[in-house]
Amino acid sequence: MTSYTKNKTRVKGLVAGFFLLSLSNLLPAQDTLWLVNGEMLRCRVKTINRVDVDYIPWGQSGPLYSINKALLLKLVYETGSNVVFQEAPAPVSDAAVAAADSAAATMGSDALIQKAINDAQQHYDYTRPRNASIVIGLTSPVFYLIPGVVATAAMASTAPRYDYLNVPNEALYRSSPDYRQAYTRQARKIKSRKVWGGFLTGAGTTVAGIIALGILLF
Repeated sequence: MTSYTKNKTRVKGLVAGFFLLSLSNLLPAQDTLWLVNGEMLRCRVKTINRVDVDYIPWGQSGPLYSINKALLLKLVYETGSNVVFQEAPAPVSDAAVAAADSAAATMGSDALIQKAINDAQQHYDYTRPRNASIVIGLTSPVFYLIPGVVATAAMASTAPRYDYLNVPNEALYRSSPDYRQAYTRQARKIKSRKVWGGFLTGAGTTVAGIIALGILLF
């Protein structure tokens, strides 16, 4: 092969490589959101804030959607890097899922929803968000009350983290949308009530302490 032919081949390779690189830069990145229920969502993530992840579904130019971080296990970027939001649930066998499907079909929708409500009332672990709201309540009267109220409202309005749900029947939770939605909805109600109760308990304790101290001093 002559020197001219080698150079010509090298130039063609460089041009092709440059074209592919330019094409890849023009294509939108494909990110992947992994949900706690095992679903996978291909999208383009735009922003991650304290509560939600904003994204555009893959292959679309809009609109912008939001999903609560409590519903997500992790985000895998197009580059391969990832953000873990919470621990993945323990694996469930196909046999367990099939048994849960059969049980759900036998119970019917109304009975399944009521079971989910009862299970959430017994098993949902609200202690950590409640304790956090107590701390906010304790400090709010001393510093600024309004920021404390805003922080508590944000905490109370978000869906419960999956690893706090403490679901007693993981297979049923994954296989039945009725059970999963009712369980999560009831847990969210409990969380909101406990968070506000914790904030009021903390704030009331601090105010009572301030009043008692004022009486002693004056």
